[in-house]
Order: sequence, then C-alpha cells, then structure tokens
Amino acid sequence: MATNIRLRRSAVQGNAPTTGQLDLGELAINTYDGKIYLKRTQGANTDILQLPAISTSQTFITNASSIGDLNDVDISGAANAEILLYYTANTTFAATPLTNLIALDDLSDTDVASASNGQLLQYISANNTWIAASTGTNGTGITHDNFTGTGSATQFTLSNAPNESEVIVFVGSVFQDRDTFTVAGTTLTLSTAPALSERIDVFIIGNASLFNTIEDSFTGNGSNTQYTLSYALSEQQALVTVNGIVQQPVTHYTMSGTTLTFDTAPAASDIIDVRYAIYGTTVDFANVTNKPDPTITLAGDASGSVTLTDLANGTLTVDVSSITGDVTVTGNVTSAFVDSSLDGNIVIGAKNASGSNIAAGIPVYISGYVGGSGKVEITAAAANSAATMPAIGLTTTAINNGDEGYVVPFGLVSNIDTSEFTVGDTVYVAPTGGLTATRPTDPTHLVQNVGKVAKVNASSGQILVLGPGRTNDVSNDISISGNVAANNFVATTNVATVGLTANLITSNTFQGNLDWSYITSKPDPVVTVSLSGDVSGSGSATLTDLANGTISITTTVQGDSVALGTDTTGDYVESITGGTGVTVTGGTGEGSTPSIAIGQAVATTDDVTFNDITVTGNLVVTGTTTQVSAATLTIDDPIIEVGNNQSTPAYDLGFLGQRYASADATNHNVAFVWDESGSEFIAAHTANTANVTSVTVSAYANLQVASITATGLTATANVAAAGMTINSNDVATINDVIALSIALG
Repeated sequence: MATNIRLRRSAVQGNAPTTGQLDLGELAINTYDGKIYLKRTQGANTDILQLPAISTSQTFITNASSIGDLNDVDISGAANAEILLYYTANTTFAATPLTNLIALDDLSDTDVASASNGQLLQYISANNTWIAASTGTNGTGITHDNFTGTGSATQFTLSNAPNESEVIVFVGSVFQDRDTFTVAGTTLTLSTAPALSERIDVFIIGNASLFNTIEDSFTGNGSNTQYTLSYALSEQQALVTVNGIVQQPVTHYTMSGTTLTFDTAPAASDIIDVRYAIYGTTVDFANVTNKPDPTITLAGDASGSVTLTDLANGTLTVDVSSITGDVTVTGNVTSAFVDSSLDGNIVIGAKNASGSNIAAGIPVYISGYVGGSGKVEITAAAANSAATMPAIGLTTTAINNGDEGYVVPFGLVSNIDTSEFTVGDTVYVAPTGGLTATRPTDPTHLVQNVGKVAKVNASSGQILVLGPGRTNDVSNDISISGNVAANNFVATTNVATVGLTANLITSNTFQGNLDWSYITSKPDPVVTVSLSGDVSGSGSATLTDLANGTISITTTVQGDSVALGTDTTGDYVESITGGTGVTVTGGTGEGSTPSIAIGQAVATTDDVTFNDITVTGNLVVTGTTTQVSAATLTIDDPIIEVGNNQSTPAYDLGFLGQRYASADATNHNVAFVWDESGSEFIAAHTANTANVTSVTVSAYANLQVASITATGLTATANVAAAGMTINSNDVATINDVIALSIALG
C-alpha cells in the first residue's frame, strides 16, 4: 500500500512557520499562498527563508538537463532569436518568432493610437487602461539604484522619490511584478525579503516629458567586448540586456564615455540592447493630458497672473511702472530705460575687438559696434592717446580677444588686482593703459578720474567706479582764445599768452613764469639798483629791459676793504718761510711770487746727491741697475735672496765679481754661482759682466777650503790636498793621477 508523505502545511492565507516549528532540512507549504518555507542557519543566525509564490511567470527548478527535455516544451525547429510562447490549445510552450507576437495596440486595455517618440505607458486607474503619455515628476531620466539583500530586510531607500509607476525592480536579475512591491516617498518595500547577498536592481524612469528614450542595439560576434553608444553614459544611467536578460552594472559591464565594455564577450548572434534617456524633447504642453495647470499670480507693486497653458503659448508681460518699493535682482536686468535708485552695478555688454586679451579691471573705450548682438566693441584706453579716450568703465572679468563680457560704468568692480594701491586712492587712466594712482602731468596726456580704491588685494581687490565717460579733470595744457579774468592767477608751468592784461602793482597776484613780451597795458617803471659797502656801484633798467635781458651794473671794490679770513672764505697762505736746507725768496707781500729751492735740481730726470739717507720703510728700486759706491756694504739680513722674480728654475744664481772693465776670455771676471744647467755650485772665470741670467764659464777657478765633506767626489783635474779622509762606505772617482796621503778609517 502506497504511503503519502506530507510536509508541514497550512491552508490559511498569510500563515508562515517559525524557526521553532521547522527542523533543518524540513519544508513547509502554505497551500493558499502557494509559498514554500525552509529553515536556514548561517553561523549563529537562524531564520525562515520564503521561496517566491508560485505563478506562471516564474521559473521552477527541475531535474531536466535541458529545456527540450521538459514534456510541455516543444523546441523542434527553433530558430535564432525565437522565444518560448505558451499555447492554451495544447498547454504547450513552443518556439515562436517575435513577429508572431501581438502588438500593444491590439490589447483591449491599452491605447497607444496617439503615441509619440519618447512617451511611456502610463496606467490610468479611473478607467483601468494604459495610455501613451509624457509623465513623471521626479528624476532626470533613468536612475539606477542597487542594493544587496540581508535575508530579512524588505525596505530599501531610493536616491529620489518616484511614482510607483516609474519603478522597475529586478531581484537576482528576475523581473518583479508590480504587485510584489510598493513605493512610498524614497522607500521601496518588497513583499518578500531577498535572500542574503542577493542583488536588487531598481530602475527609475522619471520626467519622461523632458527626455528622449534612446535604444542602441548590437549583435555579438563571440569575441568583441566593447561597443560604441550614441551618447556618453555611466553604468547607472542605462538598462542593458543580452537576449532579454538584464545585465548587472559593474559586475557584467562598465561604461566609460561612449564605450560599453562587457566582462565577457557576448556569444555570436546574441542580441544586445541598451536603453537610456537623454534630455532634448520639446514638450507640446497643449497635447499633454492629465496635466496640472496652476495659476501664477504676482503680488506687491506689480500685478498680473498667468497659467502654465498661457506660458506654453507665449510669455508673461508684467507692467512694473508703478513699483515704488525695493526690487532685488540676482541676475542681470535688461531694460531700455530705468528710472530708479539701484543697489548694484550698472553693466554694459561688450565685445573685445582690440586684437589682444583684456584683463579684469582695465579701463576701456568704445571702438565700434556689434550689429547682431547690439553690444559695443571695446579696446583698452590710454591717457597718452586722445583717440582711445575717454574710458567708458572697467571690465568686470578678463575678456579674451573676440569674446564678449561686461563693462561697469558705475558701481563696484570686484575680484581684481589692486595690490599696488592704497585704500582711498583716486585712480586715473594711466598714460600707457590700465590704472594709476598718479595723476598724469604730461601736457599732452588727458586726465580722467575713474574712481576710488575700495579694497586692496592681489586677487579680490575692489574699485568703486564713479561715472567715467569723459575726461573729467583739467588738462595739463590749456589753450584759451578769449579773456581770462581772475583776482589771483597761479601757474605751475610756463604761461605764454598774447594780450594778457595784469595789474601787478595792486593787491592782485600772479604766480608762475610770465612771458612779459606778450603782455599789453603793462606798467614799465625804471628799476635802479645801488651797491654799497666794500663793493659799490649802481645801474638801472625798465621791466621791459629786464624781460629782454639783464641789468648791467658797474662796481668798484674799495681799497684795503677785504680782510682775509673776515671778508673771504676758503684756503689761503699769508707768508712762506723755508726750513733747514730750504731757501724761500719772495715769500711775503701782496702780489709776491714765492720761490723755493734746496740748492740743486730735483726734477725726475735729474741726478740728486744727498749726504746720508735713512729710509725707515721699504726701498723699492725699479731700474735695471742698482749701483752702490761705498767702501763697505753692510747688510743686517742673515740671508740674501737673489732671483726673487723666478717662478720656476730658469737662471743661474750667485755673485759675479768684476776684475776688468772690459772682460774677455783672457782678462776675465770671476763668479761663484749655482749653475742651473749642471745643477751644481761652481767657481769659475767668465767674460760676462752684469745683466746676465746665465754665466758662461771660461775656466773653472781654484777653490781652497779647510776641509771638504762629500758623499761622492768626482775629480776631472788635479786634486791637491794636505790630507783626505775617505770613509770605507764612500766612493771616490779619480780621473787623474794624484798624490794622496790616505788614512783609512
């Protein structure tokens, strides 16, 4: 008799076993819910694992080795890219080409007759239908969130708060039915907790009205892992499938720019599909159904209202002519006319047409006009060129050549280099361009006060521009064709004028250099100058004479009126007297010519004779011959150095004695010198006289000494010695016959 094996079970909806009701390896079934439960232990943690509810859309585990082994599957004649389709007539799954599938428009609850590019299917609960619509209120395209299951967690936090209809959920790459999850704000709640380490992928498609849905399709070849997309994406911005199976980002593929790279090359003929969204769709608001259409109402001094439908059909025009309160604008205001007090800068749109880049904070002038944009062309202003003046304002930022920017004619220019200035400095247009705190002084330079330095900093400095647009200071060179009337006239430079009338005798004053010859109706009194005292004299001239030249005065110095040291300054000598051996003639008396003598001529070319001379310093003689005519020459130094200027051995060194005024080979002089060529001391006869660097030996001279001690002795002539001692270890070379009395030691 057969025995039925029954698992733990319950037919009550929602019942589930606890960990205490199941043993390890034991299964429990809820026959009402179609769910299977098992007990799972991971280390110290024990829980109940719920398998998914059984439905025709899910996959069952089977012992069949292939799909073709299943008894309800017919894959005979299956072709590439066909799918399994269930046929109710014979309750069998069969391979079917995609062309045999019905279209969305054939479904009774779907209306896609008016569908347009980029629209999605939106569910309308009022009539239980799906329609093509541009919908979504959150996100900016496809947003991908992924999580990892813990075995117990059912709630996950999304990156934004979508509508539930905008969410696609995959658990372990298995698509989840809409009734298996809910979305509330940013919280996704699954009806069943995903298993431990199981991957959850959530795709959010929002703001469908603001983007185009793009599909890139490829076919695998078995070796290629990289494919080029139409747009640059990240892994989280696209939904990638291979033969309809969703691929996990990062794990199965990566994206860099427009390159999609798979971890494993798709097989030959695999269908690769990449879907994503990009901005770019223009919404026809009039054709959008179920849209909000709120009214925007202006309050305060300005009044008016408009709906979104109105805005879709045009623009909102608001009359603000009656505004009397404060208006704060964070951006730019463009208006043909402004009648108000402004808290902020006034800027002028401009284009750099100078041919060079213009830095921030540079004064510029209008050099042209851009017809298309209505902006002025600008070039840097310079005070030394009237053609570039006056400046209309300062550039707010650096403007490269050909680019457009803004110029501030009145207001605060910030974020510029003011490190060369001091707070409160008045700045002018510099002679060669830029700004300077020094007022230009050249007569040919124009003077334009631009504003004040408000903040000193190399990068965040500020200058308050106070209405440039004109050369607003007196020029350095003034040309006047009419009359000038002034009580006091002050000039810091020359004044050249024709027809200047000035009363210089009254209290009126004139300061400056005046060209007197051009002045008409001028007084011309006679000026007399008289001198008295030690120097007397007088002279006279009119002002006209003085303007044309100088006054001539004849002077006389009174006799004996100048006292040395009293009426004079500087160095002077009253009388000269001579010392010992020195005579002075004509040394006193006015007009005398002193003469000083020592009894002999002392010019640099004269021979001078003195009795005794004592030199307490060094005596340096630079001549070629130094002659000492003395009976006895006494030298205190124990060592006499000769050949002082030699840097390397080159000359013979020693003493040469003159025996004959004209020495020759017969009447010879004698020398005792170091012979550099033989590297030895010699005593010799020579025909040489003074001023030689090498001694020519005529014959060697006799040398008599008390005794000679030598480590070696070479004799080339006779050696006469009363006694000679030769040590046994020494060697004596005798080249001639000598008579010796030798005592061997």
